[in-house]
Amino acid sequence: MFLTPAISAAAVLICATAGNAGAVTQMLSNSLIACAGRGDTIWVVNSEGVNYTVARGDTLSWEGFLTYDLQWSGAVAFGGGMAVVPRKPRTDNDIVNDLWVFDYRTGAASIVAPGWNARVNNARGYYFAIGAARTPSAFWLACWNGGVVRWDPVAKAMTVYYPDTATSWNIADFPPQRLADRNDTARAVFGVAPSIDSAGDTVVYVVCEKRARVLHPGTNAWDTLSNALDTTGVVRSFAGLYARPDANGPLFARIITAASDTASVIDTFLCRYDPAGARWEALRTGVTALTFGKGDTLYLASGNQVLAYQATASGFIKNALLSASFTLRCENNGAFGAISDILFVPHTGDADGNLWIASDTGLFFSRHELQDEKTDSNFVWAFRSLPLRSGLKDTYFYPGILSGESPHAVCAYNLDKDARVTISIYDWNMDFVATIIDKQPRLAGKKQRTGRSTVPEKDVWDGANGRGRPVAPGVYYYKIIASTGERAFGKIIVAR
Repeated sequence: MFLTPAISAAAVLICATAGNAGAVTQMLSNSLIACAGRGDTIWVVNSEGVNYTVARGDTLSWEGFLTYDLQWSGAVAFGGGMAVVPRKPRTDNDIVNDLWVFDYRTGAASIVAPGWNARVNNARGYYFAIGAARTPSAFWLACWNGGVVRWDPVAKAMTVYYPDTATSWNIADFPPQRLADRNDTARAVFGVAPSIDSAGDTVVYVVCEKRARVLHPGTNAWDTLSNALDTTGVVRSFAGLYARPDANGPLFARIITAASDTASVIDTFLCRYDPAGARWEALRTGVTALTFGKGDTLYLASGNQVLAYQATASGFIKNALLSASFTLRCENNGAFGAISDILFVPHTGDADGNLWIASDTGLFFSRHELQDEKTDSNFVWAFRSLPLRSGLKDTYFYPGILSGESPHAVCAYNLDKDARVTISIYDWNMDFVATIIDKQPRLAGKKQRTGRSTVPEKDVWDGANGRGRPVAPGVYYYKIIASTGERAFGKIIVAR
């Protein structure tokens, strides 16, 4: 595919009831983190807030929530007339978080507190949601040490399912003694992928750092998937899990592997689970995101490419109908960096659908992906052309995932005033890992040609701890503190 000249998508401000809404005239930010959608509607989470648009033809008319006092965990789910975005914890010491919810029926946004038992404040671990997904009747939240939460907004009910426990609880009754020790990497949940089994019942694939499971909500039963690989080596950790949401089909995962539990050489494979052989089949490296197309088509994100494949009973092959791969390029900017998320949304009543590609330079959109691929039709490119605002509000690491293909990540930030800056890294227990810079002088972004305060060759993390040793794969957090009092907090994933 080729790109059209840059098309800026117009935006219309909606004043949300939750958070301080600011006036916007375009997409809120080019730094897109995640997307979710159904039909012609797409929601995107970015470094400035959340946007949604309804695609009609090749026209994207944006509506957005610019929320200065809210930060996002990086997940979004959409369905049933509602969008749900988990917030980051308000402070570094919080062990729970809230949900930002937009309801199309009322046209308003609100904050929903999950309602954990008050005793969790004295328990070990973290209950905040970092993953979200939607089934026809409920939202599903991955809540770290708190297991999996099913939220039915109509019944106003939240139910907790805890790995390997044949009981479910109302969230207010969940006993803190059930909380996993923070070092129990086999039961700390960071992702959910709802699907349908061969009998047509809802199942939820659940991914933990060291184990993948299947939850059967109707019976509270859990199945544990094997960690066996079809290649030599061991599973060091899981980095993602993907299941077709609307049909029984193959299960895929991004798995970090090594020759042994102590080996220093690590690689990340996209794998497919073989239930008959009870093992994971390694398919290819370098994949950072996956979405299911129509039929057996798969779209894989790898660096700044999207690859089209077919998943068949006999193997994993390039899609004969589509190009083997296509590289996205900004005509005025050269090649852009990493793709953060991709999403295929099928059309109702035909064999085609919309392909959305979220990147660090905006959103790319194909209205009829299968047909467009055959005819080399252009993507629509939606991006924000207004200047970045300052005050550590547009802060992120790029790329957001450290891998063998991207071994270094730069911290992007924008100071309102000149200041001395400290950037620190913490693990998911909020234990200190490393200091990137310590009280180093940085200029206000408005004084820089790039509009950023970042010094790319200095404000960079290579995935090492303070002793220079590579950290284990997993989720990490960065904290930026400026001498002016400005602060920022965010997430980065190490997957190598």
